Amino acid sequence: VSSHLQVLARRKSREIQSKLKAMNLDQVSKDKALQSMASMSSAQIVSASVLQNKFSPPSPLPQAVFSTSSRFWSSPPLLGQQPGPSQDIKPFAQPAYPIQPPLPPTLSSYEPLAPLPSAAASVPVWQDRTIASSRLRLLEYSAFMEVQRDPDTYSKHLFVHIGQTNPAFSDPPLEAVDVRQIYDKFPEKKGGLKELYEKGPPNAFFLVKFWADLNSTIQ
Repeated sequence: VSSHLQVLARRKSREIQSKLKAMNLDQVSKDKALQSMASMSSAQIVSASVLQNKFSPPSPLPQAVFSTSSRFWSSPPLLGQQPGPSQDIKPFAQPAYPIQPPLPPTLSSYEPLAPLPSAAASVPVWQDRTIASSRLRLLEYSAFMEVQRDPDTYSKHLFVHIGQTNPAFSDPPLEAVDVRQIYDKFPEKKGGLKELYEKGPPNAFFLVKFWADLNSTIQ
């Protein structure tokens, strides 16, 4: 990039020098203009030219020269006109650089943000929907009765079976049961359910309830 700027600056300097020679200026003014141009960097010379070509509208006024008092840049001449003493002199900021940082893209170019996760997604899907806790999980539960037909044959009747499932957030949560309603269903001689429930974590107890007529005949 640096070598490219130097080449452009030398080319622009030669153009300005040739135009200074063609103008009706005294030698002192020409020398001062050349000295002023020599003190500028390659980037400043090229930047002034690029900015003038990019942002300045066409004007019937003559090509720019450097003033003997300060650095100015004027509009290029129209076809068929010759440089003259009357000039539209415009100051340019120093330093001026043609390369501007790109503007940030508009909001329309961005992809839409993903929807925020629902409140249900912050908890595991199995919580309150399966017989499980953070430490233990019920894999299988079966309640059945076997009847011996003969010494080598047994008849098995299955009352209830709970196997592994794939829960989803759309599944209804398990029904909550007040443990005080089932205290009397378990013996109290060695602590019983009440003491175990008070010592254990709240999600360590699950109740599986089913109805069966044990007086029925099993075929």
